[in-house]
Amino acid sequence: VKLNVNTGQATGFSAPGVTGGGRIYIDPQGKYLWLDVRVRGQQGLSAGRIDIASGTFETFTPPLGMSTGFQIQMAPDSRGNVWLASQHGGIHLNPSTKLFRFFPDATLQDGMTYGMATDSRGNGWLAKYGADKIGFVDIETGKASEIEMRPPWLKTDEDVLTPSDREAYAKLGVGTWGGINQVPGRQAPRRLNYDAKADVIWGANNH
Repeated sequence: VKLNVNTGQATGFSAPGVTGGGRIYIDPQGKYLWLDVRVRGQQGLSAGRIDIASGTFETFTPPLGMSTGFQIQMAPDSRGNVWLASQHGGIHLNPSTKLFRFFPDATLQDGMTYGMATDSRGNGWLAKYGADKIGFVDIETGKASEIEMRPPWLKTDEDVLTPSDREAYAKLGVGTWGGINQVPGRQAPRRLNYDAKADVIWGANNH
């Protein structure tokens, strides 16, 4: 539903074949409304797109076997493409050609991508919830890298971990393969957003 805040007029948009959905996103040009949807007869999430001018609705479903498909958050870019969060990386969709491309994480961890954002250059930014990292994909080169979320001073001045703690965390895969982040010092980055005016990525964390 589109609500005119000045007149109170509500305009409905239909999504045929959809059994459910949740989050909505407007592309930077204001031309399309993107939303995560569940398509009747299909497993997992698909990306739904509504042309705001015509009301035309379309769905885009990543091919089976492309990681675990689409999860949690998407990010339309200024070029008309969209990034989809996925396990162990991010999925890039060109809706004009219907081409899906999967970009794996730079390092091996539990793989959980909670948030997804894209900047003005069309690059992908990924919130790695269990690994305390922000992933980055250069869309031009396809190269992936990562930024540690843990503040540098926690490694020295405020580090409360004992050698026994560190040994136990290593065995449990804390911050790596174990998907465990509910321990002292963890950030647990969640959803991301991009401020185009400042050229800054914002991220919410769990703690």
